[in-house]
Amino acid sequence: MGLIAPPRAVQETCLWQFAHALFFLIGGITFIFGTACYYFPDWPESYLAGGVLYTIGSCGFLGVDVMELFTYTSNTILTLNIFMSATGSFLYVVGSIGFIPAVYESTGWNFAGFTPATTGVYGFIAGSFFIGCSQFWKVGRIMTTTKDMTAVGVELNPGLGAWCFFVGTMMYNNPYYLENYYGIIVNIWEVGSVLFTMGALFLTFRHFVMGVA
Repeated sequence: MGLIAPPRAVQETCLWQFAHALFFLIGGITFIFGTACYYFPDWPESYLAGGVLYTIGSCGFLGVDVMELFTYTSNTILTLNIFMSATGSFLYVVGSIGFIPAVYESTGWNFAGFTPATTGVYGFIAGSFFIGCSQFWKVGRIMTTTKDMTAVGVELNPGLGAWCFFVGTMMYNNPYYLENYYGIIVNIWEVGSVLFTMGALFLTFRHFVMGVA
C-alpha cells in the first residue's frame, strides 16, 4: 500500500489562505474607496457611501482576525495578540456603522455622553488604538523570533495604517481641525487605507507566491 500523506494544518490549505487573503483585500480596498468618498463632501451620498464601504471593509478585517483567532489556539500569547486585533476590528465595525448618516443623525440614546453622533469617531479612535498596538506587538514578536521581513510587511503596514486613522480621527473630532484641515484629515485616512491594503498584498504574496501561512 502507498504512503498516505499526513493531513495539512488548516492554515496551509488553499481554501483557508484564499479566504484569509480575500477578507484582508476587501478590507483594504473598500477603505480606499470609502475614504475617497470623503473627498466629495458636496455629493449628497458621499457620507452614506463612505460609511457603508467602511462597514464592509471593517467586516473584512474582522473576518481575518476571527479566522486567525480560531486557528492559532496553541499559543496563549499569540491568541491574546490576535484577540487584541479582533477587538480593534470589532470597534471599527461599530465605528463604521456610526459614520452612516442615518445612525449619527439619530437621537435615540445617550449613555454617559456617548451618543449616535459620537459612535463613529470613538469607534475608530479606540479601534485604531487597539489595532495599532496589536500590530506593533506582532512586529516585535516577529523581529525577536523569525525576522521574516515579508511577515513584518503583513503586520507593520496595517499597524501604521491604524495609527493614521487614530491621528486623522482625533483631528476629525476637533471642530477647529475639521473646519480648517478637512482635506489633510482625509489624506491621512487615505494613506492609512493604502497601508492597510499593502499589508493585504504582502499577505497575498506570502500565501500564493511563497506558499506560507
